[in-house]
Amino acid sequence: MMIAFQRKIIYLPSVPPGSRNESLAEGERTPPLDGLLSGMDWKEVTISSTAPSRWLRRPVALKGIELEWREQGAPRGTRVDEQERLKEKHTVILYLQGNAGTPLLRLPLFRRLLQPSPTSSPPSPSSRSFNTLPSSTSNPPPLPSRLTLLAVAPRSFWLSTRSAPTQSTILADYRSTLKHLSTAYPDAQIILYGHSLGGAATLLLLSEGASKLRALEKVVGAIIENPLPSIPYMVRALYPQRWLPYHWLGPAVCDRSFLLIRRSRVKKGMGSKGCGRIGRGSRKGGRERRRADG
Repeated sequence: MMIAFQRKIIYLPSVPPGSRNESLAEGERTPPLDGLLSGMDWKEVTISSTAPSRWLRRPVALKGIELEWREQGAPRGTRVDEQERLKEKHTVILYLQGNAGTPLLRLPLFRRLLQPSPTSSPPSPSSRSFNTLPSSTSNPPPLPSRLTLLAVAPRSFWLSTRSAPTQSTILADYRSTLKHLSTAYPDAQIILYGHSLGGAATLLLLSEGASKLRALEKVVGAIIENPLPSIPYMVRALYPQRWLPYHWLGPAVCDRSFLLIRRSRVKKGMGSKGCGRIGRGSRKGGRERRRADG
């Protein structure tokens, strides 16, 4: 039964209960949701995935939310002069979520990413950069002059089309989202932020290289939070006891390469600077990871 329904265990769009139908429509938002959205310009976005539904081959619509911090005291929807806005260096964070929940459940994180630091005065556009990381004793690095965040729910999650998710379809959904970003903001630089299963998807997308996915040319960096090495590896880590039957289920996993045990580095070709590599680790560690992958 676990093998037959493994994707029901791996992908949990209905967790937590009730979050799948939470609406952003006026009059339908809850007070806590309004509080989390306060201080930001936001809009609901719809993106068409290039991969149809798995069985009926119908079009798949992906729902997401786009957020941008608003100047203090300005009402929602207030925009600065468009010519001045076009001169600002624009950075877009594309958030790739884990295997449960919705983008709305990540709003506290999004606020922390977008909100300017209250301990420092706003820096000039020329001084804002992602190039330095904060030390334990310094203030957080300044934000770019214009920072936008887009979080799109893959199929079956939140308000996106109900269609059984798989590794290939989730990757197709995020490819479509990345292409949408490169078209909507042709002059912006993109940072990928992948959490858990989204971290796996991030690294798999980067491994394709800009030669296969041209939108990767605009990607200048990636944030990977708590990625999993692969589904088989995770199963063995959760059930290390060899006398348990679950320990031996790795070879039966359908989405086994979700993530990169066999892919030890990301190919060059992302953007103009390349994207470097992911460390291989020791030979012994490599053999252990390959055995864990079945």
